[in-house]
Amino acid sequence: MEVKLLKLGYRRFTQEDESVLFQKKISDYTGIKYFIDCYMYTINNKKRFEFKIQISTDYGTINTDLCDTILNIKEIERFMEDLWFYYGKNYYKKFVSQENNEGVENE
Repeated sequence: MEVKLLKLGYRRFTQEDESVLFQKKISDYTGIKYFIDCYMYTINNKKRFEFKIQISTDYGTINTDLCDTILNIKEIERFMEDLWFYYGKNYYKKFVSQENNEGVENE
């Protein structure tokens, strides 16, 4: 699954405790929608993957965790997108629109 995550655009980070994080930025022309974090754990000599997302809404923050044993990666990504859309499409960060330069991040 590690190779599949990398092929799908996830970046790999090694944490201080030697755990591994794969992260994918989800964005469109307006801005960064959210990040999907995937943590890789080894339990009983078997690799497990846990996907996490945090979405801001008008009512507060929603944290969602999904395990790889339930859905495949594409299904997880679709579920996360549905959550983001359903709960108001609040962007993590919006891009600054400039003449002839759409999609520039606002620093």
